[in-house]
Amino acid sequence: MSYTIEETMHAGGRRKVFGRSYMPENQTDKLPLILCGHRYGETADSWEPYALRLVEQGYWVHAIDFGGACQQSRSEGETWEMTVSTEVEDMLCALNALKQDPRIDQNAIYLMGASQGGVVALLLAASLKDSIKGMILLFPAFVIPYMARTFFPNEKVLPEQYDLWGVIVGKGYFAEAYHADYYPFLREYPGPILLLHGNKDQAVPLGFSKRALKYCPQATLHIIPGADHGFFTPSHFEEAITTIQDFLQLKIEN
Repeated sequence: MSYTIEETMHAGGRRKVFGRSYMPENQTDKLPLILCGHRYGETADSWEPYALRLVEQGYWVHAIDFGGACQQSRSEGETWEMTVSTEVEDMLCALNALKQDPRIDQNAIYLMGASQGGVVALLLAASLKDSIKGMILLFPAFVIPYMARTFFPNEKVLPEQYDLWGVIVGKGYFAEAYHADYYPFLREYPGPILLLHGNKDQAVPLGFSKRALKYCPQATLHIIPGADHGFFTPSHFEEAITTIQDFLQLKIEN
C-alpha cells in the first residue's frame, strides 16, 4: 500500500507539539488512527519501524515528540520542565488537532505507548474512556514511582535538577512521580488493552505488567522471550509487530 509521510506542529495546548503522520494513500473510507507516544529520552523517530508496517494495514499512524523529552525533541519545552503530566497534555494536544481532520474515523482511535509513553497513553485513555477504541502498551513504565522513591528515599531533599539517563530533568518530575500510582487508571479504561513485555527487561521488570492484569481483566499480556526493555532484534520486533497487527485485526476490528 502506498503512503504519505507528513510532519506538523500541533498548537492548542500550552506548547507546540511536533508530530509525524504515516497516511495510506488513495483511500476513500475514513481512516483509523493510531497515536503513538515514545519511551523516555527518545523521539517520534523510534516509531518508524512500527508505523511502516501498520500503515500497510490501512492505519493512519501518528507519532509525536514529547516536549522536553530530550535535547533532540522538536516539540517546545525544556527537559527540566517535562513530567508525565506534561506528556499527557502533549498527547491530548496532538489528538485534539488530529480529530479535526475529516479523513479520520472518530470511532476508530487507538493509543500506543512505549515505557513512559505507555503510562502517558494509559492516563489519557482513562480520561477519554470510550472515545479510545483500544490501547497498546509496550513495556509500560509502571516502575516510575518506585524508581523515584528508590533514587531519593527522602522526599524533602529532591534535587532541583538531575541527570536521569542522559536527560536533565527537574524536581517536578520526581515530585509528581513520588506518590503516583498508575495501576488504578487501568480500571477506568473499559476498552481492550494489549500489553507487550520482554521477560529479560531490566529497566521495567515483567512483574509490573503482570500486576496490571489484576486491574483490567480485559487486558492481554504477551511476553516476548529473551527481550529486554525494547524489541530491537529482528525476531523480537517481528514478534511484537505481528502481535500488534493480530490484536488490531482480531480483538478490535472483528
